[in-house]
Amino acid sequence: MPSINQRESQKQGSDVQIAARSKFRDRILLFGAAVSVCLIGGSVVLAFEIYHVNQAWFFFAWSSIFMITVESPPFPRVTVPDCGRGFKGITLSKAVPPAPSRRWDGQPFERAEDGGGKERRNNLDVRYQIVRGPVDWDLEGMWQTGRVGGEQTRAWAVGSVGGYTFEHARWSPRIGLQLDLASGDRRRGDGTIGTFNPLFPNAYYFTLMSTPTYANLIHLRPSLELRPVQNLKLIARVGLQWRQTTEDAVYVIPNRPVAGTAGMPGRWTGIYEQLRAEWQINRNWAAAVEGVQYQVGDVIRRAGGINANYVNVELRFGW
Repeated sequence: MPSINQRESQKQGSDVQIAARSKFRDRILLFGAAVSVCLIGGSVVLAFEIYHVNQAWFFFAWSSIFMITVESPPFPRVTVPDCGRGFKGITLSKAVPPAPSRRWDGQPFERAEDGGGKERRNNLDVRYQIVRGPVDWDLEGMWQTGRVGGEQTRAWAVGSVGGYTFEHARWSPRIGLQLDLASGDRRRGDGTIGTFNPLFPNAYYFTLMSTPTYANLIHLRPSLELRPVQNLKLIARVGLQWRQTTEDAVYVIPNRPVAGTAGMPGRWTGIYEQLRAEWQINRNWAAAVEGVQYQVGDVIRRAGGINANYVNVELRFGW
């Protein structure tokens, strides 16, 4: 009869095999989805990945090729690789007892073909996460170098999200605070671009409404979360936004400058109020509803911007 340690080792080995099969299945599904979109003419990414996992370390490296659709008579259109654009990276994470969520990431990547000429960005990312009892905290810092045309880039960004959950109180309220800083370009024409480029920003990080993105930004957001029942979460947030420097423009998702804002006075760019409800219906289905009101600051209003309201209803299926 195998010992307890042997049985535990066999169980762990089985778990690793299951996880590996799951990862392989996910990659196949993602690749199949990319090919499907490619066949109907959309822009997709083909990714090549190498990863290694054990209980203490996680290593992940990737290289992606963008696909573009071009007209090619007599055929209506053809999807081909765009060798001028790519996305590469390396992630190295280490679990440090007793807080298994701490990690360190180093991510160099590149992106080409921008308005100022060929663009290459190298991003060093360091991240620290901790969950200890009712306290959770995530701190991340990024340093960005590279070139855009004939100019060099020197940019940075910092993000911090933390909160405290009253676990034994009714509805388990969580009070949170988020702070984000991203550099802008302080001197135009000096040969150095100081605007941080978020590359592929996810609008979920702020709101799905197209509010200022992670470039030339100061963002402060207090929040309150409640759980009336285990599978329902109610969220209320207020976001306050400024420019990091008035010499640079206001940027909106993904990384577009608002015309008429660069060099104009006024750091304040706006405030938004967000209400969101998330319902985990069952293992596969989830639903959410979100409402956002955004009130623009004077610098955006003078450039022609107006206040906006946004409502979003989601129904998601996963497996």
